[in-house]
Amino acid sequence: MNRWVLIADDEANVLEAMQEFFASQGWSVEIAATYEAAEALVTHRFYDLVLTDLSFDGNRDRQGLALARHVRAANPSTVVVVVTANAGTAIFKEAEHSGVGRVLSKPVALASLLRVASSLVDSRGANP
Repeated sequence: MNRWVLIADDEANVLEAMQEFFASQGWSVEIAATYEAAEALVTHRFYDLVLTDLSFDGNRDRQGLALARHVRAANPSTVVVVVTANAGTAIFKEAEHSGVGRVLSKPVALASLLRVASSLVDSRGANP
């Protein structure tokens, strides 16, 4: 089964590393370097998984959670994982209310990220 992942992060090195890793594991990968680009992509394509940073361009307004809400509205079966360097109790609570499957703290090992993501995607059921 071909799985689609959208990786949204404003750090080019993070995008490149995640893109290469997930592609090497057989995933079809698209990337977005801005919140706006990610929002546009999820509006027009189904993804099994969206991996997003919490904040883009140092912005403190938690655009990753806004993206999660947009994803959940557009495709409720899409799994959203937020990766952030600023995880705290308030973030976890807000993420839960935004429909996020998991919040992971940076830095995260790519193999661990893949295990978590695959488990969440597998547990959500069959593709729509």
